[in-house]
Amino acid sequence: MNKRMILLSKRPSFTGCLCFLFLFVMFPALTAQIWEKEEKAFQRVDQLRQKVRHRADSLSKGRFGAIDKLLTNRYMTGNYDTLYIRRPDEKWTVRSRLNVSGARINALAMDADTRMESEMRADYKATASITVSYLGLAAGIALNPKALVGKYKDYEFNLNSYNNRFGFDVIYQNAKRFEGWYKMGNDKKINADKGAMSEKSFNVNAYYAFNFRHFSYPAAFSQTYIQKRSAGSLLAGISCEWQEIKHRFDEEGDVYKLKANNFSIGAGYGYNWVPSGRWLIHFSSIPTFIVARYDRIKINDETHKMKNKFPELILTARGAVVYNFRRYFLGVSMVYNFSKIGDDDHLELRHIKWRSRAFIGLRI
Repeated sequence: MNKRMILLSKRPSFTGCLCFLFLFVMFPALTAQIWEKEEKAFQRVDQLRQKVRHRADSLSKGRFGAIDKLLTNRYMTGNYDTLYIRRPDEKWTVRSRLNVSGARINALAMDADTRMESEMRADYKATASITVSYLGLAAGIALNPKALVGKYKDYEFNLNSYNNRFGFDVIYQNAKRFEGWYKMGNDKKINADKGAMSEKSFNVNAYYAFNFRHFSYPAAFSQTYIQKRSAGSLLAGISCEWQEIKHRFDEEGDVYKLKANNFSIGAGYGYNWVPSGRWLIHFSSIPTFIVARYDRIKINDETHKMKNKFPELILTARGAVVYNFRRYFLGVSMVYNFSKIGDDDHLELRHIKWRSRAFIGLRI
């Protein structure tokens, strides 16, 4: 093949030229039409938002003027650096959330010279909620579709409060429908009957942020602040955990009952990364070590003190990704709790409790 033929074979086809010309001419027009429709949609939402805000401001100034002024002063004033953190200008926030949570318990035990392992998981809990807040004071309602139709028998309660300086999570769970497997030595895994294990647990995890003037927890989790620049902070933490676990391996087997009360202290670190004016990515981890305990295990009618081995710890980790645009925001967040107690030469329990959340909101 001569050079002329090679050059001709590399020339673009007539159809390709037409396609390229079409995209070059029509793409900006199509993009402009899409953007115009999006702008109109945002304008309609903004008009509705302004009407609602005008009505809300009229009510707050007319009947509750003194209370509104007091709450506004309390909300807007604070000991923080405005170069890094700021409050939203809007007083009202409407937020919709989808929450999913779960729990898992792993056990290692020695029975004579035989190693026993088990992994049990509680039913996932999914709820949809809507929250309305005014100057930091919030009220909301949550709905569990499975509970309405009788498919979710467990009970769970979550309460959290995040401030720049300190905050906490309170978690109570009464789970009766664990399922999973256990194995003895090198034997095959045996599926455990659903309901063979039940658990009641109560956890409190609190933090104190030393760099609270620059680093904001609520910017990532409650959106009552906006993080403007990246910042991190050393965190002090305490954790309290109460557990009551009942486990029967089979109908004729032994019944194990564990009661554990633990208190731990520790320190960790958190960081808010702001790669642009709209994005916020948060991660924090606070490992705490158990310094006070009361652990008892009851096998049938015999009660024994649970043996311990350092380190016993409770870990609290949090993460979030938030995107802010105009007066709207959306994102995902997760809170992860892990605890390890006992001695793997006798009985060791690893407990995992997590909650994930997807949310979208509007400031009015």
